[in-house]
Amino acid sequence: MNELTDEEVYKKLSAPIKTERRKGGFNKDTQEFEDYEYIKIENIIERLNSTWGINWSFEILKEYIGNEDVYAMVRLHYPLSDGTMRFKDSVGGTSKSTAPGLANQMKKSVSLGLVKAASLLGIDIKENESTKEQHDDIRDMVTQLGGQRPSEERLKTLNFQEADKLIESLKERLQV
Repeated sequence: MNELTDEEVYKKLSAPIKTERRKGGFNKDTQEFEDYEYIKIENIIERLNSTWGINWSFEILKEYIGNEDVYAMVRLHYPLSDGTMRFKDSVGGTSKSTAPGLANQMKKSVSLGLVKAASLLGIDIKENESTKEQHDDIRDMVTQLGGQRPSEERLKTLNFQEADKLIESLKERLQV
């Protein structure tokens, strides 16, 4: 049984989290390199650990390695206050041109998927270049799977339920 109530867990997860700045992020909309803010995966893992200790986990449900992109569908398992386990799924991806070597590409894809799944629980990931990159990856994956390519504006407006619906749609298409 979890020591914290579900409300206390949400408050802990949604507290401000440390962000980093990185130079040279490529903005696909403006076709220019820009500085951007992001959250390191280590900070997400620290937040999950400080909330649930060893009672959370994640798994890679599906991997996709294409000619130009690498994607990973990630499931984040977490406990409710009554001890039952729940999960959130998300997709992370990267272009092969942004990370050298397949191992680094998979690590980045899994990390982005875990960050997005954690955001569905309330961990504050601000709209930043890292999230925009993930939006681009989701759009590309939807297109590759034959779906209608969602716009950046549409992805920015997704609420938690809509994001879950998109992930479920991707899972069905990937047959996960």
